[in-house]
Amino acid sequence: MDAADVRTVHGGEVITLRGQVVPLIRVGEFFRLDAPRDPEKVMIVIVGLQGRQVGLVVDSFQGEQEIVIKPLSDVIGRIPGISGATILGNGSISLIIDVHSLVAGAYGAGKATRAEFSGV
Repeated sequence: MDAADVRTVHGGEVITLRGQVVPLIRVGEFFRLDAPRDPEKVMIVIVGLQGRQVGLVVDSFQGEQEIVIKPLSDVIGRIPGISGATILGNGSISLIIDVHSLVAGAYGAGKATRAEFSGV
């Protein structure tokens, strides 16, 4: 989407998608990553959670593949925002985002607005 389509409502970023207001969560900010923002474009993954839509702002898309997720809790303990890991075809390890805890953490920290109640 164009960066100009992102608006701020009650301190949180939102977009309008098919006539509905969708709150945004910047994944890089959640994990405290120092990633530069593209001033013109925003890449968003729309996820459904408990009957509502949330947009996850990401830096890039790497593709899609079927994977087996291994939990990390037995090995290194619980990591907020991470549900597990997988080994990719090239042998590298990829962490898997826990969308539920990411959204709950963003709402709890006030980084996402409850757009459905904002009257936008």
